[in-house]
Amino acid sequence: MKKLLMIFVSVAIPLSISAKTWYVSNSGNDNYSGNKNQPFKTISKGAEMAQAGDTVFVLAGVYRERVSPPRGGVAGQPIVYLGEPGKQVFIKGSDVYVKPWKRVHAESNIFSADLNQMQFTDDCYWDNANPFKVASSAAPYFRDNDFITASEGYKSKDRDYTPNIPGRGYTLGQVFVAGEPYLQAPLVSEMEKQPGSWWYEPGSNKVLVNFRQEHSTANEVEITTRRRIFAPHIKGLGYIQVIGFIMEHCGNQFPLDFWAVKEFAQAGALGLRCGHHWLVKNNVVRYAANVGIDCGAMGQIGERDDKEGLDAPDVINNIIEYNYVVDNGSNGIMGASSTNMIVRGNVVMYNNNLLYNYGLYEQAGLKFHNCINAVISENYVAKNYETYGIWLDNRFPHSRVTRNIIVENGRAGIFCEMSDYPFGSVLIDHNIIMNNIENPIYQHDSSGALYVNNLITGASPCDFIELPVLPGQGISWRSDRYEQAVLIRQMTERTRSDKNAFYNNLFCNNHTLYEILYPIAKGGEQRFLGNLYGGSTEDRLMRINNWSDTPSPFDEATFKERVAADLGTDINGIVYEAGVVKMKLSEWQTFWSKHSKHYDKDAGMMPGLSAEYLPATQSVRLTVPEAVAKRANAQWNKDYKAIYGLTEKQSYPGPFDNLRTGTYDYKLFQSLPVLESGRLPDFIQ
Repeated sequence: MKKLLMIFVSVAIPLSISAKTWYVSNSGNDNYSGNKNQPFKTISKGAEMAQAGDTVFVLAGVYRERVSPPRGGVAGQPIVYLGEPGKQVFIKGSDVYVKPWKRVHAESNIFSADLNQMQFTDDCYWDNANPFKVASSAAPYFRDNDFITASEGYKSKDRDYTPNIPGRGYTLGQVFVAGEPYLQAPLVSEMEKQPGSWWYEPGSNKVLVNFRQEHSTANEVEITTRRRIFAPHIKGLGYIQVIGFIMEHCGNQFPLDFWAVKEFAQAGALGLRCGHHWLVKNNVVRYAANVGIDCGAMGQIGERDDKEGLDAPDVINNIIEYNYVVDNGSNGIMGASSTNMIVRGNVVMYNNNLLYNYGLYEQAGLKFHNCINAVISENYVAKNYETYGIWLDNRFPHSRVTRNIIVENGRAGIFCEMSDYPFGSVLIDHNIIMNNIENPIYQHDSSGALYVNNLITGASPCDFIELPVLPGQGISWRSDRYEQAVLIRQMTERTRSDKNAFYNNLFCNNHTLYEILYPIAKGGEQRFLGNLYGGSTEDRLMRINNWSDTPSPFDEATFKERVAADLGTDINGIVYEAGVVKMKLSEWQTFWSKHSKHYDKDAGMMPGLSAEYLPATQSVRLTVPEAVAKRANAQWNKDYKAIYGLTEKQSYPGPFDNLRTGTYDYKLFQSLPVLESGRLPDFIQ
C-alpha cells in the first residue's frame, strides 16, 4: 500500500480563548488528560470532551470505533476532528480476527471464524448490531430474483422485519484479507467453488472463508463489526468539521425505500445525521457495504432513539469537498432534502461495486433528492459500476451542476428525474460528459433543466457489456445501452417532461443527438440555441418519440400524421422506425419552430468534429476541422440571469474558452489525482 500524504488545506482555527486541542494516539489512554503529552486512546473520548471551538487532533494510526459526536459547535466555533496532516489516520468499522481458525475441509483452503468471539458495539439499530445478522434490503449482482431479501419481509403497515431464509441470501457483513475485500457468496456451494469468497452460516454465527492461494489464516483478516464509522447518534448537530481521515469497512444498508422503511434510512459510513453547517474535507471513504457519505435528511428514522425526522430546512449549509469516495457497495455520496449544499472537488469512482441493478433506483456516484440551491462542482465522477454518474431525483430547484468531469459510468452520465419546474430551474453547465455506457444525458418525468456549454459525447449502440464473474458463474449479464446523446421521455404520470433547454453545447461522437418526446400531453416546449453538432446536415441524428404520456396519447398512425403535419409533409415524407421519427437538422428546426421560441435556428453541423478523453491527464483532445466563432449567450437572458448571477455575454460552444481550429488538448480544471480501484491516493502538498 502506498504512503498517503494528505494535503492540508487551511482550516478555520477557533478564535475563542478557551478553545482546546484534544490529542488522540494509539499509544494513549482514555484516562489521561488528553493533552499532547498525555493523549487519549480513542477518538470517541476526544469527542466526549470537545466543546464548541475545540479541535480533536488524531495522530497517525488505526482506530477501530464508531465515532459519534455527542454535540456540535456554534457559528464561528466549530468542533474540528482533524487527522494528523501528512499521515495515515484510519477509522475502521472492522476488527482483526485473532481467535483460532477451524479448517472446514481437510483438502481445501476453507476455514471458519466464530463471530461469537467478536464484539459488535455499534448497537443502536432496529434490527441488529451484527452486520452479518442483517439481511441486505436488496440482492446485489443482478440476483434480486434469486434470493429472499429483507424488503420482502416487510408485510404489515409497520413493516415488521423478517430476515432472509437462513443461509440463503446476502448480509451486510464484509471480510477483508490482507486489505483486499473478499466476495460474499449467498450459498455455501458457491463459496466452495470460489477462492476469495466467504459465506455466513447464521445458525452458528460463523463465517466460512475460502482463501485465495496466496492468502492464509496467517494474513490479517478484518471482519466488519460496526454498521457505521463516523456519525452522531443525535440528529441535527451543527458546526462540525471532519478533515483528513481514511474511513473504511462498515456494514451499512442499501437505502431501498429509505423514505418509508426505518431500517433502510440513508446511512453512510460517514454520515451527517441531518446535520447543518458541516465541513467534510480531505477524507477517503471507501469499502462501505453500501453508502459512502450521506449528507441529507436520511428519510425515515434510522436508530431506536430517533425522534421523527427533522424538517428539510434544518439540513442546511453543508460542504463536502476534496474527498475520495471510492469502492463503496452502492453509492458514493447521497442526500435527501438538503438546502445550500456544496459538493465540490471530490473524486467519486468505482461505487456500486455490488452491481445493484437499475430497478432498485437508489444507487449512483452522486445521488440527491430534493436538493435546494445546491452547487455540485469540479467533481471527478467516473467508472461507477452499472449506475449513473450524477442523479438528481424528486425536486432540485435552483441547483447548479457545473464544471464536473463525468466519464465512463455504467449508465447515463447525468440523470434528472421527477420534477415539474419552469425553464431554467436547474443549471447544468460547463461539464465534460463523455463515454458513459448509456446516454450522456437522460431524463424522464422531469422538467426545467437548463444545459449550457457542456461537452456531450460518446453515446453509441451496444448490446452487451462484460460484468465481473459472479460466484460459481461464468456468464455476462445483458445491459441495455442507448444510443442517444440526450434521451427525454415520459415514464409515469407523476410529473411532466418539458421546459428543458439546450444552449451552446458541443456534441460529437454520438450515434444520435436527441430523442425527445412529442410536445403534447405531459410533454411540451423544449428550447435549443447555439449548439454545435458533429455530423453532416444530411445525417438523421434527431428523433421525436411517442412517450409523451402513460399511456401514449397517440396510436402509431396518429403519431406519424402529427409529426408529418409539423414538417409540412405526409407520412410518406418522414422516416419512421421503432416508435420514433428520425430527422435531419433542417427538419428538426422546422419541427421545433412549430412548438418552441428557441428552435435551434443557429445550430451548426461540422463533419469531422470529434473528441477523445485522456484519463492520464484528465483532459480532452478535440479535433475541430473548421473555425468556430463565439456565440451570443441567449441563455443569460432575464429568465436565468437573476437566478444564477450569470454575466458572460459570449462563449464558444462547449466548456472551453479557447476553442481553436485543429487538434488540441483542453483541460477543464485541475482535479485531485485519479485512483486505481483498491488503491489509496498519493497526495503531494
